Amino acid sequence: MNLKGKRILIVDQHMVLGYNLMFEMKKLGLDTERLFHTYASEYQYTNIIHKFINLFQRNILNNKGYYQKLIDNHFDKYCYDSLKQLKDKQFDYIIVLRCDKFSEKFLQSLRNISDKMVAYQWDAIIVEKILTRQKYFDKICVYDPFDIDKHAGITLLHNYHFNKPANTNHKTKYDLLYLGSDFKNEFREQKLLKLLETKLFSSPNLILRSDIDSLSLNHL
Repeated sequence: MNLKGKRILIVDQHMVLGYNLMFEMKKLGLDTERLFHTYASEYQYTNIIHKFINLFQRNILNNKGYYQKLIDNHFDKYCYDSLKQLKDKQFDYIIVLRCDKFSEKFLQSLRNISDKMVAYQWDAIIVEKILTRQKYFDKICVYDPFDIDKHAGITLLHNYHFNKPANTNHKTKYDLLYLGSDFKNEFREQKLLKLLETKLFSSPNLILRSDIDSLSLNHL
């Protein structure tokens, strides 16, 4: 498939994967941009009345999903605000990472500005919500072969990676290497630091989200 001259939009709420994917596609000469350039802010009550309404809904009316609905509506507004920045652009392809994170109304808005739309699910289809969104996409790709056997209309596509040249001159040695997702997650970082302090080291030198391409380990 020749994508030269095609306009491509990447939609990724975490931004880390989307940014790297856009960067690699641009190196191939593809006209690619991403929808989100900042993280969505956390939902906060705009006034004390809204907080009392939430307490009433959850504790009196037993509406346990009320607060989550407020969070979802707040995120949906962030999505539409980002979409407005495109100024009515049309795209040949839109790639959506984790389509279950977006409302169906927003996915329809993306569908309206794209000739073809593809979803990539880098989580297994344990999230059944994904299957209700098939109608918005020309193709849904997953990395787990077991999902292909269980669900119709799903395409196998293994996790992508980026071939960065190894920095063979890097001599720093580490006693422990954490291999995990590179998402902005202060809670995860705090948990890792606490684990190192209490279980392994008295005063750990913790380096997270670095650009180190090759590491030499004292212990594995």
